[in-house]
Amino acid sequence: MPRRRWIELDAPPEADVRRLADALDLSEIVAHVLAQRGLTDVDEADRFLHPKLADLPHPDGMVGMDAAVRVIVGAVERGETICVYGDYDVDGITATSLLLDFFRRIDQPAFYFVPDRVEHGYGFHPEVVDQIAARGAKLIITVDTGITAHEACAEAKRRGLAVVITDHHELPETLPDADAIINPHQPGCAFEVEQLTGVGLAFFLSAALRAELDKRGRVRRGSVDVRDFLDLAALGTIADMAPVTGANRALVAAGLERLTTAARTGVAALKEVAGIGNRPVDYYGASFTLNPRLNAAGRMANAAIAVELMTTDDPMLARRNAKEIDDRNAERQETENRILQAARRMVASNPHADKLCSLVLYGDDWHPGVIGIVASRIIEEFYRPTIVISMDGRVGKGSGRSIDGFNLFDALVACRHTLVQFGGHAFAAGLSVDRAKLPEFMTAFEKHARATLRDDDLQPRLKIAAVVDPASWDLRTAGQIVSMAPFGIGNPQPVFASKRAKVLYKTTLKEKHLKLRIEAGGQVISALGWRMGDRFDEVGEAIDIAYTVGISDFRGEREVQLTLKDF
Repeated sequence: MPRRRWIELDAPPEADVRRLADALDLSEIVAHVLAQRGLTDVDEADRFLHPKLADLPHPDGMVGMDAAVRVIVGAVERGETICVYGDYDVDGITATSLLLDFFRRIDQPAFYFVPDRVEHGYGFHPEVVDQIAARGAKLIITVDTGITAHEACAEAKRRGLAVVITDHHELPETLPDADAIINPHQPGCAFEVEQLTGVGLAFFLSAALRAELDKRGRVRRGSVDVRDFLDLAALGTIADMAPVTGANRALVAAGLERLTTAARTGVAALKEVAGIGNRPVDYYGASFTLNPRLNAAGRMANAAIAVELMTTDDPMLARRNAKEIDDRNAERQETENRILQAARRMVASNPHADKLCSLVLYGDDWHPGVIGIVASRIIEEFYRPTIVISMDGRVGKGSGRSIDGFNLFDALVACRHTLVQFGGHAFAAGLSVDRAKLPEFMTAFEKHARATLRDDDLQPRLKIAAVVDPASWDLRTAGQIVSMAPFGIGNPQPVFASKRAKVLYKTTLKEKHLKLRIEAGGQVISALGWRMGDRFDEVGEAIDIAYTVGISDFRGEREVQLTLKDF
């Protein structure tokens, strides 16, 4: 990636910082970060630092929840079979698993269907309704999909099946003809529109169903505790890159505790094959260790095996499925690397690549399950909005990722005359394009990027919360920074800078990581730069450093540790 430009964020009003520090007994550095992020109200800041499930909004506040509960409870009381129709990504897998687990706990006949990425593609498909009806379902509940499924809903109605849609994606101009729709984007919905994922909606639906069924005496004592679903809620919320604020923050914080204890048989097996064992799971462990394996099931094979893993109580079956998922992940990594190398060659062979504001890369038979990951990796190296397309005969399927300041969905809207179809969000999107239209699309996409982005937009930024004397970092202050976790989208780990830090010692670890010892104010602090070993010779006697702050607990010795982001 190009060298980053350090941007020091505006300092918050000093009065806000002092008020938070005094009221909550915080270091001024920590109070500075909270106020900088808009958490100036003492009670709000306290809730942020100590997220509780009790602070979650009531499910009844969501538009469509009452209708959905009424339809589902009616099916339960009539003993009708229910099909949970999901998606093949982690959000869809965990949402499907959550509702399936819920129905099994109340002895409700239920099965699931997850489309195959290659055979079916994304969405609730009308041609699958036949299969679902043939298995005896009278009700279909979609999770993480369905909000644009007009034809599938019509087909279900024609066959006498009820449909409840739960989907967090943007609303189309007209809604499908379903029996109930839960989507926080609907007008009048009191829930945080930009927050909830598919599994988040499934969690709140399960809470509402449990309350109603309990009132009707349909739940055995102790059979359903919705807190048991928090591990699934955390995995799906993190995987879908939802902001770790508001309701999501409480779900993720509590869910990471569940993932750490590994009460779910499938989670314990997944942690084992991932090499985590009994160690705690944080946001990044879920993001880069557990979720990639679950995702690989849907990317390289069929997501059904991941649903089976997350819903089984059989340790032997769980170990077998976890091993297969781990194998699929290894296959995914190999396939991804092969396509990444081909994509890099395509950039290198273009004599005008350095003048482009965007990248559209394509190849025949590139596996559609990994092109989104490849697009992300290309952005890491070249920092340009990137579309990677798998061509298969006449039509190509593409996946895009974007950078700050460039709305990818808006860009595809501007290029819609060149595309078969498209959808997505500001930072991630999918598309289909006719091979004959590909050059026209590339031209239109680059034209829009050139009109939208300035030169400095194409240089990644490193946002600095504050310039701090390294001597300020004691265990109390570092611990309070750590207490702002879980970090993630919407709540990034704060980055600090220190000027002219004195370097006492430098070395490399495993020939690829950089380790420094920094002296400040009479104390010596360790600083680690992951994958910065190639910059060893750049380290002088005194350097400006940008870093995050944590606490090392190596062999029982607690000390402040800095993780370098740049220097």
